[in-house]
Amino acid sequence: MQQNRKQNTIRKMTRNTSQAQMKFGNDSDGKAVCKICRGTGYAVEDIVIPEYDPVTPVAMGSPCPICKGRADLGEPGFPRIFSEADMTKFDFNAYGGAAGLVEQIALSFWQNFPKWEARNKGLYIWSKTKGSGKSFLACCMAGSIQLKHRKTVKFVSMVEYLQAVKETFKQGPEVPSRIWGFMNCDLLILDDLGSEKQSEWADQELFRLIDRRMCEGKLLIITSNMPIDSLKCDGRISERLTKVV
Repeated sequence: MQQNRKQNTIRKMTRNTSQAQMKFGNDSDGKAVCKICRGTGYAVEDIVIPEYDPVTPVAMGSPCPICKGRADLGEPGFPRIFSEADMTKFDFNAYGGAAGLVEQIALSFWQNFPKWEARNKGLYIWSKTKGSGKSFLACCMAGSIQLKHRKTVKFVSMVEYLQAVKETFKQGPEVPSRIWGFMNCDLLILDDLGSEKQSEWADQELFRLIDRRMCEGKLLIITSNMPIDSLKCDGRISERLTKVV
């Protein structure tokens, strides 16, 4: 009975009536891909979210019943306090006189995300004031983009990203890499840029991340305590940032 219920769930989420499918197939480059979630780690079903539209269903992802969300693009990795962030939870009044402009840009970014993708333009959110809501705003936009546009999003601080790169080198190529998710998700929040310890290696890895995402048309939301021209990094990085944000 439990097995039948599981099959019915899979059938509902994929709208596929074929029971003869193999669990995994191959994508264009020969890698094994789950035929339920196509390697995203999530199966999709239509549900109504009253906060967005009380009538029209939207596509929502839930962990794939076969591979249990094993794909690197699965969980966004928001800080726990921001785990349920979306634009219904952000108070723009906290920005005082600049609230109108900030709200206009933020709403345009999440509501019209495909247009921003077409322009290959993300956002650079900076303020000298710590705790001013930069990271929360970024997570709120990303959370709503994930809901409305079915995009894969990731959150990582610059310090954590560099640590993940080091771990990848230690583990070797046979171990699934977190870096792949950061490189390939539709939208990456790179938090607290400029807080990392400066080195030639750190600059090299940051440039590699930004350049890869720019070339692939994958957007960034970057938060920092300083403007781009004050970052103490390789000039190539500043040049790339001015192109993608």
